[in-house]
Amino acid sequence: MCHANLQNCDAPIRAGNSILLLQCDSLGVRVIQYNQLDSPLSPQSFTSIIARRIRLVLFSFIAIFATVAVVTFTLPPVYEATARLIVSYQDDYEKMANPGTVRAPYDIIATEVAILKTRAIIEPVVSTLGLAVSNDITDVQHGHQQAVARLTKNLSVKREKDTSILIISYADQNPERAAQIVNESIRQYLLQRPALSKDESAVRFLNQQIKELEQRIDSLEIKSQIYKSETRVLAPEKQTQILFSTLAEFDQEITRVRTERIAKESRLQVIKQQLNQGQRISIPVTEASNSLSKMEYLNNLRKTELDLQLRKNVLAQKYTKKHPDMATVLQDIENIQTKIDKEIQEIIQLEETDVKAVQAQERELIRTRSQVARSIADLSKNEYELGKHTIGIDELKNVHATLIEQREHALAAARKKEHLVGARLIEEAVPPFQAARPNKKLVLAFGIMLASVLSFSAAFFVEYFDHAVHTAEDAQNCLGLPVLAIIQDVHPRALHQLEHKQKAIAFKPLD
Repeated sequence: MCHANLQNCDAPIRAGNSILLLQCDSLGVRVIQYNQLDSPLSPQSFTSIIARRIRLVLFSFIAIFATVAVVTFTLPPVYEATARLIVSYQDDYEKMANPGTVRAPYDIIATEVAILKTRAIIEPVVSTLGLAVSNDITDVQHGHQQAVARLTKNLSVKREKDTSILIISYADQNPERAAQIVNESIRQYLLQRPALSKDESAVRFLNQQIKELEQRIDSLEIKSQIYKSETRVLAPEKQTQILFSTLAEFDQEITRVRTERIAKESRLQVIKQQLNQGQRISIPVTEASNSLSKMEYLNNLRKTELDLQLRKNVLAQKYTKKHPDMATVLQDIENIQTKIDKEIQEIIQLEETDVKAVQAQERELIRTRSQVARSIADLSKNEYELGKHTIGIDELKNVHATLIEQREHALAAARKKEHLVGARLIEEAVPPFQAARPNKKLVLAFGIMLASVLSFSAAFFVEYFDHAVHTAEDAQNCLGLPVLAIIQDVHPRALHQLEHKQKAIAFKPLD
């Protein structure tokens, strides 16, 4: 019956992504794996394509949109700080003819826009805010030039339409730095703009004359100072009074130091005599000496020694010298005596040092007094020479004062031209709270559109190059043959077993 039903009949069977073609002939039924390379696509099949490739579409959409979202949220935000500056122009004629009027022609506004982006304004901003960052110390100049170029490129200066207001803005990842750059740029502009309009030729001439005169005055004063430093002559009358007063003070100080030296030498002699005679060293508390603190420490040591001696006497009545307690006390007494001897020697050394210091002080005072006496003797003959070096300085100083007054008048005249262009800050830049870019909502909307287009394009692209037959209708349309059955995916091993069974059926005799 099988042979009768399948004779001269070729029928496809779907097996996963492949078509198994059952070919019937006189020898039986054979299973042939079929792969259609030229399956047609009709417009009506688009929905089925999307449904069949829904995993690819969803995966592509999620991957593309997630990539756009990740890039959007990982990009550092850029903040734009903005300030506004009003510019006015008046010349001297307008000030007299039309006081209070303000004129801002377009050429003046364009000039101010160009001035705001010049290196004269940008370089102080870079230096003040420390925008030039370089890890290499030798490359500081290159880093400064890069910072100037970057700030010039990113600084935006434009005129607000039909007004004399300039809008200055700067975009940066740090909102505080963006506001600082804008405000500092405006500050430098307001600071340096007046100097671009004034004429200082007269001021420069007077400065040159003043400089030459100052050089002459400095030369005379240097000569006078050299002579004063060499002869030590300042004001002869006052200097004489000072020298005599100093001489009297030195005499008093020498007397005091000599008295102190004699007292210290006597005290040192008494201490050595007490030590040689084995007496207890004592220093009067009324005397000012560095040894008093040492004496207090020495008295404490002696008190400790006395306590140990009393303890030794008590222990000697009970124990021998070999007893541990007795040996400890003896060792402590020996250590205390060693410290006492050491402190005594230090007291003597301190007293000897004091005596030497006072002796050196006395010698220095005597030497200085002799120098003061010689200075008094040389003062009278140096007074005459000082007058020679100071002749003419007073006259030159009067001329110098006159030139400075003339320079002030010239500066006042030059400042009149500084007000041809006036600028005033009307809105200071503040750190923006919202980033200017990226616009996350717009980027995410674009990401949705891009993900949709690319995901659907990927589905149709894969479908276009996929020549397998996926449905029974596709197989029937492609082959023009009836479909006998649809089976699931067939493993190669199961397919091999099916072929053996079909061969056995083909050679089985018919009933």
